[in-house]
Amino acid sequence: FSVGSDTRSETLQLAVAPLKHADVILGRPWLSRHNPDIDWTTGTILKLRSTPNPLVKPRTSLSPSPPVKSSSPAPVRISVVSRGALAKLARSEKVYVAFIQPTSSPAPSPSPSPDEEALKKHSDDMLERFSPVFPEKLPSGLPPDRRVQHRIDEYPESTPVNGPLYRHSEKELKALRDFIAEEVDAGRIRPSASPYASPVLFVPKKDGTLRICYDYRALNKQTIKDRYPLPRIDDLLDRLRRAKYFSKIDLKSGYNQIQVLEDHVHKTAFKTRYGNYECLVMPFGLCNAPGTFQRLMNDLFRPFLDRFVIVYLDDILIYSETLEEHQRHVAQVLKLLQDEQLYAARQKCELFKTSTEFLGHIVSGDGVSMDPKKTDSIESWPTPKCVRDIQVFLGMANFYRRFIKNFSTMAEPLTRLLTKSLPFAWGPEQDHSFSSLKQSFQSAPVRRIFRPDLPIRVSTDSSDFGIGGVLEQKFEHRWHPIAFESRKLTPAERNYPIREKELLAIVHCLTVWRIYLEDVEDFEVFTDHHSLQYFKTQKELNKRQARWQELLCNFTYTIKYIPGPSNSVPDVLSRRPDYLNFVRLLPGSAATSVLTSVSAETTSRQLHFDPAASSIQVNAIGISSPISGFLLDVKTATPDTSEFKLLSDTSTSRTRSQHNHLRGLLLQDGLIVKDNNRLFVPSEQLRLQVLREHHDAPLGGHLGTDKTLATINRNYYWPGMDDMVRKYIKTCDLCQRIKPSTHKPYGALDPLSAPSNPWSSVSMDFITDLPKSRSGFTAIFVVVDRFSKMVHFYPCNMDGLDALATAKLFLKVIALHGVPDSIVSDRDPRFKSAFWQSLMKLLGVKLNISSAYHVQTDGQTERTNRTLEHILRPYFSYQQDDWDELLPMAEFAVNNAPSATTGVSPFQANYGRHPRTPSTLGISVPAPASVTLAEDINALHQEMHDRILKAQARQKHHADKRRTDFEFNINDLVLLSTENIKTTRPSKKLDFRRAGPFKILSKVGKVSYKLDLPSSMSGLHPVFHISMLEPYHDPASGSSLPRAPAPPPPDIINDMPEYEVETILAKRTYRRQVQYLVKWVGYPLHDATWEAADHLSNSQRLIQAFEERPPAPAS
Repeated sequence: FSVGSDTRSETLQLAVAPLKHADVILGRPWLSRHNPDIDWTTGTILKLRSTPNPLVKPRTSLSPSPPVKSSSPAPVRISVVSRGALAKLARSEKVYVAFIQPTSSPAPSPSPSPDEEALKKHSDDMLERFSPVFPEKLPSGLPPDRRVQHRIDEYPESTPVNGPLYRHSEKELKALRDFIAEEVDAGRIRPSASPYASPVLFVPKKDGTLRICYDYRALNKQTIKDRYPLPRIDDLLDRLRRAKYFSKIDLKSGYNQIQVLEDHVHKTAFKTRYGNYECLVMPFGLCNAPGTFQRLMNDLFRPFLDRFVIVYLDDILIYSETLEEHQRHVAQVLKLLQDEQLYAARQKCELFKTSTEFLGHIVSGDGVSMDPKKTDSIESWPTPKCVRDIQVFLGMANFYRRFIKNFSTMAEPLTRLLTKSLPFAWGPEQDHSFSSLKQSFQSAPVRRIFRPDLPIRVSTDSSDFGIGGVLEQKFEHRWHPIAFESRKLTPAERNYPIREKELLAIVHCLTVWRIYLEDVEDFEVFTDHHSLQYFKTQKELNKRQARWQELLCNFTYTIKYIPGPSNSVPDVLSRRPDYLNFVRLLPGSAATSVLTSVSAETTSRQLHFDPAASSIQVNAIGISSPISGFLLDVKTATPDTSEFKLLSDTSTSRTRSQHNHLRGLLLQDGLIVKDNNRLFVPSEQLRLQVLREHHDAPLGGHLGTDKTLATINRNYYWPGMDDMVRKYIKTCDLCQRIKPSTHKPYGALDPLSAPSNPWSSVSMDFITDLPKSRSGFTAIFVVVDRFSKMVHFYPCNMDGLDALATAKLFLKVIALHGVPDSIVSDRDPRFKSAFWQSLMKLLGVKLNISSAYHVQTDGQTERTNRTLEHILRPYFSYQQDDWDELLPMAEFAVNNAPSATTGVSPFQANYGRHPRTPSTLGISVPAPASVTLAEDINALHQEMHDRILKAQARQKHHADKRRTDFEFNINDLVLLSTENIKTTRPSKKLDFRRAGPFKILSKVGKVSYKLDLPSSMSGLHPVFHISMLEPYHDPASGSSLPRAPAPPPPDIINDMPEYEVETILAKRTYRRQVQYLVKWVGYPLHDATWEAADHLSNSQRLIQAFEERPPAPAS
């Protein structure tokens, strides 16, 4: 025996006994002597600690004693005794060895029924009548020269294969000698002088003997593949409708019953230690052997195929509806085999059965089901330990996937581990998937045979990971499954809108079941996506939908809506928003400004485009600017517009409405321009492209409606642009998930005095607790000009960032803009230090430091911080370690967008002009002489000052109003705050603010609602306070749901914006610092924040009240 590389021989004295489940019981002495390392999970010995014993000749085995019956049962004490102790006892006393078994005898096998006895008699008679078809071994000599012989056609450039001569053990050499002698005598191989020579291998059989295998891999590689089709197993099984009797015939060594074409025999040559030989009959291992064998079977059985015979390679199944028919059919098949000298393996054949196993399935008069014998080993299948284990398990699982609803979704946690880029990490999700699949195999549903004359229905569904469906028919007032179908969504398909995912499920299932459904006059398709009921009458289709419609037009079907809970497949899982994988900017010149640079290893930001497109790619920041592609699309689409036709036709008089519509429009070089400086965008598709690239792209920053509209309005025009932009941003799924709530606070405002010049008053703050970037930064130093609203973002590391280091950062701002008159900041220790205050005094800067309830006194900087965070959220990597590389791009987006307060962008306020961007480089339309190219800076600043005052007055007016009540309706879609939901991402600060959308099932009390949560969130209680919810505006439906109130500006008291603490909710120690969870006046509960105790110096009464509360009772 061998244990690893340790091979030993050992002689043991053993008692012969009838053991049911083991060949030998070694016992405790053997284990004590060798002290082996045992893997108890697999039941294998890994290593023996003892030294090998010298070889000892075996003794004569002991004969088993006759069984002893006990006449009267007596109390018996059974203990473990070693063989040595037993031998010592036997020297002095007479000893009996008894093998104890249960006294209850096994249940007798049921006697065969009269019908079974009759069928067995028919089987015996048929076997006797055609006994030559069932020999013990194949006759010697070559099979007859039939119409089909095996060919090995190679590619023209191929050369003879000459493989290595493998070394073999003595056991293998003996098996090789026996094989050669037997096969040469039988006439199936002969010595060869061929230039071809493939090596041979040995594979152990179940009985311990060896089977020779030819290693034809090199030959197969240069063989032209025979595309003769093997029949689909499901097609074969579908032929068995109404069948009641079955006979199965398995040919004996079927490949060896086909000759190799004489001219190709030399290509089968194989080399051995005893010379080279070549095969005269078709061997195993040739790539085209299955096609050759199936071709022979189809040619021979062609008159019988699909009438009462189906054939899959060497498996022949005869099926009939009556016994009389079956007798005739079996005789016809066996007679054909006898005439063609084809031989079957009698021990593998089953004749005259009402149920039999065929191709891994049980076929009977009741239908087709999984073979339970095939699933016995799955119950005890060990938990996979590596990728290979999963591949083996899924290989078995895939064999039965047609019986498992939503197989792809169920197996997704396992298939996810097959990704090369991911480490193998087995967790609860994989364990649940593994157990669920095994359980599914144990409870396989019975599949009925398809009958075109019965009612048909198809039910489909889609999730984030897969699509699935079931084909059913109504048998005797009950719907029975005919087939299940499921598959995993590709990465591209996961990004489809939910409506198109649901439609994809329908298209896929109908395509797979085409053989069933194409000729059906009418059938129903059920989906839980309501709008798909109208897909067949939908007027406008995108390219993907048009392609699917072309496939669906071959079917006669009706789509019907079914509520999610009533559908037989699980509800749709929570959807993840699409992440932008690349950015394409509007047309510009070949020169693209590089906004920032990163290290060369930043490969996650590299982009890949169609090589046919002319583009400039900046790998570091992920920006590519196609040259003139957009303008070409605009120029191509413009002639089809009514505006172009009216502008081109000057001979026809225009109505007043046409005249008003065309006001300001001019034709220039095949393009339409508005007011001489804005390009007319002719089609909805191009307008959506402009929207995506000004809102969704990094330089757009997912900003709000006004800012996005202002940036688009600089260079583009089309009728209804304002409404389209508002609707687009309002229904932006990503914005709804990542942007903060806009609820307004309570309290009146006392605004700060407005600055009158840029950079005369600035505010500053830190964004902290960020994930560590690749460059080692953990925070952002934010500086905002209170007049122009221009910002600067500086990455920094809070560890070791003292007042001196902060001053060095601020000196960068002074170098750009000079020394400000005043600074507004919170109560950060760095801003309160003696060094900082002395430095600002020397510079003549007035410090305005918060001393009120809220640490974020400077509302302007806090709003900028929130803007920065929601700009970064859509673009950084999943690990959130590249945020510092995106800061320059974010700074540009903020400074390029017009301020809601001043009405102009910070760039224009500081420099009197707008910056050049890739989106404007391609537009060069001459302006009329009457247009002033620059405004006086002082006049602009005076106008901005007036706007700031008006904005403050407007802000005060709105802040003094209490917000109105808001209610949801049942079936409304809402987003749920993720404040209390754990995230798998490194930082919750940069994660999505909301999850969903979810449907409201009912209203609970006055201000709470019950949501329809997916199964993945079953751990959450489904009832939520209204403060945790936001209305969801569905991009697909475009419905206009009521909007929640906007976020409040701070109260302004004594030139200082302040926030009021409402209550203290909780306490914690974070980084050795006591913090309190603060609920702010006017803010919802999910906007509560953790604040350091020294920031709440004016809230001691609330802190004392919190500390004096009795502890909550233990749950």
